[in-house]
This record gives sequence, structure tokens and C-alpha cells, in this order.
Amino acid sequence: MNDKVKHTPSLTKRVLRVVRNAFWAFLVLLIGVVALLFSGIGNQALVYGVNHLIPNVTVTTDGRPLLRGGIFNVDYVTSEVTLQFKNMMLDVRFLTCADLCFEALEAELVAVTIQTNSQAAQNANAGPLEAITLPLSISAKSIALQQFTFSQGDIHASIDDFSSRFSIYDSDINVLKTAVQKVTITLPPQKDEQPKPSEPLLLPEISPVTFVTPLNWQIDDLTIERVELNRGQLIEHFEHIKLKAQQQADQISISQLSLAHEELSASLQGNIVLSENNPISLLVNLETDQHQLSSELNGDFSELRLNSVLSGLYSAKLEFLTSLENKQLPFTLSVESEHLEIEKQAQKIIVDDIEIKANGDLTSFKYQLNTALHNNQLPALRIESEGEGSFTQLNIQHLLLSSPASNLSLTGTVDWQQGIDASFTLLSDKISIEEFEPSIASDVSLKAALQFVSDGQNWRLNVPELAVAGQINNAPLDANLVLALDDKLHAEISEFTIASAQNVLNLSGKIDQQWHIKGDLNLVDPETIDSRLSGQGNADFTITGEVKTPLLGWSMALKRLSLKNYRIDEIVSNGNLDVAKNYLANISLEAAGINIDEQAINLIQLDVNGDLQSHSLKLNLISDTLNVSANSQGGLTQHQYKGQINQLAFKNDKINLSNQQAINFDYDVSQASATVDQHCWLGTNTSFCLDALSASTEQGNIALNLTHLDLSVLSLVMPKTISPHGELKGHFNAKWQQGKLLAIDSEFHSNTIHFDINESFIKTDVPIEQLFFKLQANEEAIALDTDIQSSVLGNIIGDIDISELTGTRPLTGRLALQSLSFANLKGFSQQIDKLNGELNANVTLSGTAFSPQIQGELTLSDLAFLAPWTPLFIEQGDLSIAFNDHSATLTGKLADNNQGTLALQGNADWQNEPALNAQINGDSFKIALEPNVWFALSPDISIDYADQFADVKGKVHVVDGRVKVKELPEGAVSVSDDELIVDAPKQQKKSAPVAYSVDLAILIDDKVRIDSFGLRSKLKGDVLFKQVDNSPLIASGEIALLEGEYRAFGQELLIETGQLIFNGAVDKPLLNVRAIRNPDLTEDGVTAGVKLTGSVEEPRLDVFSDPNMDQAMALSYLLSGRALSESNSASDGMLTQLLLARGLARGEGSISKIGEAIGIDDVSLSSRGSGEDTKVEISGYVAPGIQVRYSIGIFDSMSEVAVRYQLLPRLYIEAISGLNDSLDILYKFDWD
Repeated sequence: MNDKVKHTPSLTKRVLRVVRNAFWAFLVLLIGVVALLFSGIGNQALVYGVNHLIPNVTVTTDGRPLLRGGIFNVDYVTSEVTLQFKNMMLDVRFLTCADLCFEALEAELVAVTIQTNSQAAQNANAGPLEAITLPLSISAKSIALQQFTFSQGDIHASIDDFSSRFSIYDSDINVLKTAVQKVTITLPPQKDEQPKPSEPLLLPEISPVTFVTPLNWQIDDLTIERVELNRGQLIEHFEHIKLKAQQQADQISISQLSLAHEELSASLQGNIVLSENNPISLLVNLETDQHQLSSELNGDFSELRLNSVLSGLYSAKLEFLTSLENKQLPFTLSVESEHLEIEKQAQKIIVDDIEIKANGDLTSFKYQLNTALHNNQLPALRIESEGEGSFTQLNIQHLLLSSPASNLSLTGTVDWQQGIDASFTLLSDKISIEEFEPSIASDVSLKAALQFVSDGQNWRLNVPELAVAGQINNAPLDANLVLALDDKLHAEISEFTIASAQNVLNLSGKIDQQWHIKGDLNLVDPETIDSRLSGQGNADFTITGEVKTPLLGWSMALKRLSLKNYRIDEIVSNGNLDVAKNYLANISLEAAGINIDEQAINLIQLDVNGDLQSHSLKLNLISDTLNVSANSQGGLTQHQYKGQINQLAFKNDKINLSNQQAINFDYDVSQASATVDQHCWLGTNTSFCLDALSASTEQGNIALNLTHLDLSVLSLVMPKTISPHGELKGHFNAKWQQGKLLAIDSEFHSNTIHFDINESFIKTDVPIEQLFFKLQANEEAIALDTDIQSSVLGNIIGDIDISELTGTRPLTGRLALQSLSFANLKGFSQQIDKLNGELNANVTLSGTAFSPQIQGELTLSDLAFLAPWTPLFIEQGDLSIAFNDHSATLTGKLADNNQGTLALQGNADWQNEPALNAQINGDSFKIALEPNVWFALSPDISIDYADQFADVKGKVHVVDGRVKVKELPEGAVSVSDDELIVDAPKQQKKSAPVAYSVDLAILIDDKVRIDSFGLRSKLKGDVLFKQVDNSPLIASGEIALLEGEYRAFGQELLIETGQLIFNGAVDKPLLNVRAIRNPDLTEDGVTAGVKLTGSVEEPRLDVFSDPNMDQAMALSYLLSGRALSESNSASDGMLTQLLLARGLARGEGSISKIGEAIGIDDVSLSSRGSGEDTKVEISGYVAPGIQVRYSIGIFDSMSEVAVRYQLLPRLYIEAISGLNDSLDILYKFDWD
């Protein structure tokens, strides 16, 4: 025991020594770690150790402590991964905001680049993660990253301006606030993958997801301002992304997830449990300016329900129920909508009454579909379908597409288990193409069978039957097709026939590596195709040879072809074209008896032989007016065509013109340039030469020398009534470059010209004893000298020079017209009935071309003019224009053939901006739009033009006039405003050449009368027309009908009130017309008539009476002048009477005119009786109070004649002769 006690102090000392040594070792280690991390020397040692001990890592610093705000860079580079931290800064504190506190963590750039796609290791033993509890708390007050980039192959991502704050305590992570300015993701373009052989489709297995987070997390506020997703040409933008969410163990709660994409905004919130059957409850909202879509997803793996509701501009509802536990995924689906609109490529498709129902599972389900759709260009289309299917196939038991005039039914199956295998049968008993193209009226039926097979690499389409029968534009049609086509576009056409009655086109054969096609056309009676078309004949053709270089051959013989104003008595053509042999062709065409718009061609013969490099052409044309023959040869080598016209001759009874030598020419296709060698032409009394000509888009020149040209050549382009004679000599030379004229040198002269004019068997000779014309121009000056002298027409002398074209363009010259007579110009036009007058002028020119100074006078005296295409008839007229430097004064006076006059006065000035003022005054000046439509006008109008603006104001007094339009053809109907004329030329609204305003009053005297379409009346009224700038023309005022009568419903109606009221657009006046039946021809003192009110576009017609009575009775008084009797009080009798009266009106009053011609007034057509006793009755008054009626049965031939004489206002004697003769005394009572 003593020994033990003795050794105790030494043991204690040893323990204390160990503890002391351990303490000092820990203290030294702690001091070393602190010195290493927080001192500059320690950091340098740490960086040195990292750089030399850890491979592929490079660290650089600015010398300051790494954990106290020092800036450092880290690069880690391997063959697979590159990691870079640039200008990174850490500020770490202990026991301040947390055990471990990051006051700041900042970096300018963090970049990650993965050079190769590394395989991710698969953890076969993956299972639930255990909860993680950190031994100390961590907090970051400020994390800031200017840019983060990630690259892997063609995938790139970047994050700009990232900032965040977070804290970690035990097992909880709390992200307080995170903001990202922009995220950019770039993905490789979608590759066109080669189709692979199809494999059987298998349903993927779906299992519940189980995940318990080892660390609970909470995101209080995450904001991403912009996300840009790039994939090839596709760029998508998402903006204003916000997220608030948390996860506790297996519970995920999303308080807010929202984003914006173009015009769409989306939001999501809900809860998800990542265990058991994954219960889920989510609410998703999508919203645009006009639509809102709200969707709810509730349930779990055993029963998952989706409900969606579309609201806003359109409404729709979707309900979907399924179970993910069952591998077959049983489901029910219901979609309903009353109205949807889909816009695609500026077209709006309207879909109405959508109803979709489906139930079953992916191995077997049934569906029903009903909807209707239409747009502005297509008719309303109804779609009905039902069928059944599975995950791998669809059986369409019934699909019906129907429109108001068409229907199409389809049945078939589609199987995609291994590739695609589909077959369809189509059937329609009526298809109206008119619904889609108004210009084509049709009534056709369709029957077709289609089969399509594809294994992913190859496909084949079989059409064992396609038959169309019916009529198109009243032409019978019977078409059949049997076809097989594969992915290599190899085709086998067993039958292709189009027949219209006896007119048949047949085609058959196959296409593989070569063409094996033949066909024929048999034309027997083309009138069945188009009533305007006629002719007979046949043709056959073949296509053989390689697919890319076919050989075409044909033979055609047709007779008596005609269409509208075109006719060919006979046309024969044979030929072949071999593409493989450089388009080697052997073509002949002969057509005889050609008539085009009364232009007759007796014969055309055309032969083409050779290939592109060397070919020849022969043409022979024979007609009554001109014969043409041509013979040429040429060839195309690369882009250069070289040709030679050996012969080109024009001949008729007046000319015989042909080339003296071969005409060589070249054309460069690539440069669009042409050259023609020098050559000469020779004809009867005609000889001229053309020097070498070159022309292109850049430059060119032409030179023409006329030794002598017989003007009879011009008869080809002049009216038949004018025959030119004489000889013209001269030359014409021109050069141009890049669209700019460089020089012109031309001179023509003659002293033997005269024109023979044969008009209405009257022959007039108009000689021109001397003609001289000379024009010279270059880039600096223009000189024109002309002298034309005619003993009949007068003399024209001109001498004009303009110099310094690139400068001020000084102008000098003289223009004289001496006794230029219009009387002999009348023969030059068949559209002028009377023309007389003499024009004289003698003016000198000076100043510049920009601002010419003119001195002299131009006078037109003894003017007389009458033509059917103008409303003016000038019996006598004199006009004078006096020029004084930069101004001119106009004076004139015109007189018609009815002592009406029109005075013209005006001034013009062009020294600065052009300005004009004119005054038009008249007294009963007559204008005649038609022989029976004329007006006598007394205008007082002023026209002022200045600063490119015209102002027209004044008044026009219509002192007299007649409007008597000829009657319309029987049954004529005006064209509806909404009628569409197919292929009609589009009329573009032409803008006025200058801006203008109008303030014009039209005053109509009561001498103006109208007698048209049953209306006879005087007119009187005032209408003011106004227009300012580009606003529409506005009219205000009223035109009244005075002492008017109007024939309507077969009756002569007296116009009590007649007003045409203008208060707006000129073409939209308002009507206020009240017309009554002649009271002298109306019984019982009743006043009956019609009121016409509203606009002229939509007038309203009302029948009225005084005293007031029902419409049937009022209509009876209006049509027949008497009340309804019991025998014709039924509505069908009144309808018959009205239809007969309307028929009378459409017959242009023929019966009424006959009655008036034999002295019977107020003739009317009416009906009496009802049912089988209905009679048609014509009645009229032979004298006041004596009415004669004649009636005949509609359903029998019994006729009756009656005479009624009115003794007193209510007492009548009536004698009737018919099946039963009678003499009656009638007295009419009124019962209150």
C-alpha cells in the first residue's frame, strides 16, 4: 500500500503533463489554423500549398486575408471539366449572425464548362434519405454573383446579376430573398432524325414518387426578371417569374409560382405529398387580355381529377378523371364549348357547339365528337364522329362532315402499334364546290377507298377506288382513279379517266426509274362541258424515258373549235420532245380557218426542229390582210444564244416587205443583252437599213436609215377607213447608257403624203404637201425643228432650242399654227358627228425650261362640235389665249343649238408656283347626256388654283330639263350590291391629282320634268354640295316632286308629297313620298295610297288609307278602288291579286297601255273569289262612274262580263253576262 501511495504523485504528474502537452498542441494547432486562414502570410502559405499539392488547381490572390474581404481567383481545369471563379470575395464571421456567418460572398464570374458528356453513376441502392442535422448554424447576409455560365457541348446557360440571402439552422434552410436579373439558356436546334423501323409501343409504368428531403427548405421570395430560351431559330421569352414555396419532409407547399410569356400570364399554387399515393391539390391560372383558363388538379394515384374552365371572350369546360394505379389508365373525358374563335394566318375560324366525350382506358375506349365550324371564306361545316380505340389503334366508326349543300362521310381504322397502317372509306352523295368557289356551280358525288402503310422508313399509298360523278357548271362529269404510290414516288396508274358525256380523257401507266405513261383525248361534243365551246377531234400522247429526262410524244387533230369570239376550223399537230438529248424537238403545227375577234387568219404553219444548241424554225401565216413568212435558225450554248433570220417577209395587196440579207443576232441570257447585225429591208417603193444594234440593261444604240419608206405600211396599224399614201425618207440614231439617253439624231422629210378617208361612202383626200421633222439631242442640248404644211389642214411650224441641260436650261424658239382647220379632221374618227373650226397660233419662247416665257396669241374660231360620247353640242364657239411672258389670259364664248351661251374667262401665272383662276358663266346652255336626257344650265362658277390647291365654288341654275329614260327590258332585275363577279378587274380608287375643295349650289327650276319608270313629275329644289380636303362630298338640301304621278301596283298614283332630302353622303338621300290612288276612281270616298320613307338604300313602303282600316282592305282600295267582298276576302285571294298586280308592273304596264289606247282609264288587274272559284279580273272606267269588268276562272274556263253604273254615291246598277245573266241594283251600307 505504501508503494502505491508512493507512486501516485508521479502518475498525476504524468497525466497533467499529457493534458498540458495536448492543450498546448491544440492551442498551437488552433493558432496555426487561424494564422493560416486569417493572416496574410498564412493565406500565402495556404495558396502555395493548394497550387503545388492539388493537381489542376490554380489560386491567385491580392495578398489580403481570404476570409476577410480578400480578392482571389480559382481555376480548376481537367480534360472533362473547367471550373473558374473570378474576383471572388469572402467575409466570414463567427458567432455574429450565426455560428458561421457570411457577411459577404461575392464573385464577378463563376464559369463551369464540361468538355464531354460524362455518364452519371447510377445508384442501385438508392433509397430514402435520412434527415441531416448540421452541428452549427450558418447564415449568409449577402451573396452577389455578377455572372454564372455553364456550357456542355451545344448546351449553354448563363445567369446575370444574382443576389440572395439565406440561413441554415439544424435541418432547416431558409432562403430569405433571391433576385436574378436574367437567365439565358441555349439548346441545340432540333435535329431531323432519320426514321427508324417501328417497334411495338409499350405503355410506360407509372409509380408513386417517394422523396423525403434530408433538409427542410423554404423560399420566401425568388424573383427572376427575364428568362430567354433559344433553340435554333426559335426564341422564347419568360418574364417576371416569382416563387414562394417550402418543403417539410415529404410535404411540398407552393404559395406562389407566377410568370409572364408574351400576352400570357400564368400562376400556380397548391400542395404535393411525395409519399403514399402522392395526394395532390394544384390550382393553375392562365390569363390573357381576353381569356382566362382556370384548372384544378386534385386527387392521388388512385383517383386523379382535372377540371378546367375557360372564361372571358369565349367559354369552355373540360373534365378529366383517371387512375394512375391502373396500368391501363382508365379515364373519362368531357369537353364542352358553345363558341371558340381560332386565328391562323390572318384567318379567323369560328368553332361552335363543341362536345367531346370519351371513356374507357388505354386498351379500349369509346369517343364521340360533335361540333360546327366556319369562317368568312368557307361555308358552315358540321362535324359528327364516333368510334373506339386503344393505345395503339383507332377505329373511326362514323365521321360526317356536312355543310348546307354538301356532305362527306368517312369510316376507317388507324393502327400505329408497329408503324402506321391506315385504311379509309369516303362517301358523299352531294358535294357543292360553289360553297367554296362561287364561280363553280357543282353537284357531284364521291366514293373513295384509301390505304396507307408506313414502317417509319418507307411508306405506300394505295387508292383502289376513287370515283367522282355529277355536274360542274352544268357539265356532266365522271372521273375514276386507281393509283398506287410509294415513298420513292414510284407510281402505278391503273386507271385515270375524266369523262364529260362522250368527251373522254384517259391516262394509264407506271412511273419507276422511267416513265411508262400513255394517254388519249376524245372530243365529241364539248358543248356539254361549256355551251360556248364546240369542236371535235382526238389526241394521244406518251411519256417515256428516264424520270428526270423524259421523252414526250403527241399527235393531235381537232376540227371546228370555237369559244366565244375565237374559232379554228382545223388544227393538226405532231411532235416529240426528248429532254435527255438536250431538248431535241421535232414539232409541226398547222391551223386553218382562224378567227379572233373578227380578225381572220386563213392558215398558220409552224415547224420546229433541232435541240437547244442547234435548231430551226419555219413559219407561214396567210390571211386576207397580211401574209407573213419566216425562216430562222439558232442555238443556245451556255448562256449565249446565236441566231439568224434567213427570211422574214410581210406581204398584202399594198405592201411587199422583206429582209435583203440574213439577220444575225445574239442574246446573252445572263447579262440580258442583245445585238443585231446591220441589215436592210426592201419592199414596194420602200427601202431602209438598220445599222448594227446593241441593247442591254446598261447601254445600247440603234441606227435606222430610211432610203424611202412607202407609207402604205402604216395601214397595218391604222383604221380600215384611212389609207395612207406617200413616201418618207430620213434617219434615226439613238444611244443610251444605264437608263440615260446620251444622244439622238433624227430627221424625216417628205412632200408626197396624203390620206384617203372613206367614211360612210364619202371619200376625203387630206394631203400634206410638205413634212419636215428634225430632232437632235445630247447630254447638253436639245434642238427641235418641224415644218408641216397642208392645203387642207393648215401649217405647223416649230423651232425650239434648249441648251445647258445640266444647268439652267435656257429656252428659245417659235411655234406657229397657221389656219389649222378642224373640218377635215372629222374623217379620222367615226365617233364625231360634227367638227369645225380654225386654230391659229403665233408664239415665241424664251426664258428657261423651268420657267418659260411665252409671247403671242392662240385663237380658236368658228368652233362647232358634236359627238355621241360627249354631252356638249357646240354650235358656235370662239376661244382666245393671250400669252405675256409668265402669264396667260383666256377668253371665250360658246353657244349651243338652242340659243344657250357659255362664257369663259381666266388667268394663269407660272412665274413662281403655278396659279390659275377661271370664271364660267352661262345662260341656258344645254347639255345632253342622252337624246331624252338633257338640261339647260346657267352656271356661275369660279375656279381658283394656288399653292397646289384648287377651290371650286359658285352655283349652277338648272332652268329647264327633261329626263325620259327608255323602258327597261321585261323582267329586268338590278344586280345585288353583294353580288360577287369572279375574275372581275379590280378597280383601284384613283386619287385626285391635286387637293381641292368644293362649295357648289344646284338650283332646280320647276320647268325640269321627269318621265321615267312610271314617274311623271316636275322637279324643284336646291342642293348644296360641299367638300373640303380629303373629306367625302357632302350634300344638303331638298328636291321636290310637283304635280307628280307614279304608276305602281298597276295603278296611277297621284303624288301628294314628294321629297328627296339630302343631308350627308350624295348617294344616300332620304325619301319622303306620299302617293294616293285617284279619288275619282275610288269608291266610298276612301283615300288609299302608299308611303315611301327611309333611305334610297333601304326604303320602306307602307300602304295606308283614310279612314284607317286593316292592310288587306287598304290594299284592296289601292289595287281595285273598292272594298273586299266576301268572295275575295281570303288571304290567298288577296295574295293572288297582289301577285297579278306585281306581274302587271313587271310587264311594264302593257295591259294598262292597251286600255288607255282604247279609251279605258284606270285599268287594273285583280282577283276575285277563293279556292277553286278564284278568277282573274281586269277592270277599268270607260267614263266617270261607269266601270267595265271582265273575269275568267283560273281553274275553269268560265268567263264573265259586268258593267256597273254609279247612280248615287252608294247606289249602283250592275249588269252581268256569263253563265248566269243578271241585272242587280246595289246599295252600300256602312255599319258602325
